[in-house]
Amino acid sequence: MLPTALRRDPAQSSSIVFTTVTDVTGFFSFLGIATLLSDMV
Repeated sequence: MLPTALRRDPAQSSSIVFTTVTDVTGFFSFLGIATLLSDMV
């Protein structure tokens, strides 16, 4: 009911959320791997 009230396509909003979640996950994965590797050196 909300998407029709705002006259927006839900698929467009979900792509923004999906991209944000993917970027944040990748960033923290990178930091986690870097932390693990820095402890080995």
